[in-house]
Amino acid sequence: MAREATAGKVRKTYAAGVQEFAAWMSTDADDGLPMVATLVGAILLARATAGTELSEKILESTHKALTAPHGLRPGLLGTGTVGVGLDAT
Repeated sequence: MAREATAGKVRKTYAAGVQEFAAWMSTDADDGLPMVATLVGAILLARATAGTELSEKILESTHKALTAPHGLRPGLLGTGTVGVGLDAT
């Protein structure tokens, strides 16, 4: 996209699609974008390491992190749960 002559128009369309997907994924006002970014990164890494144990581990751990109960997803921006878990004091 960056090298396209119509990059501005393409980027706006792409950005709108990313925002729409993030809104669809979101469980609250702030977590949709980090969820989408996490998914995209996980897919990129899993494909780059295809055929290794790491590839499957990336997908499994990302699935686990993103499907955990909302209050227990440490590290996701916008959730306010960094470092918080069941055993937090």
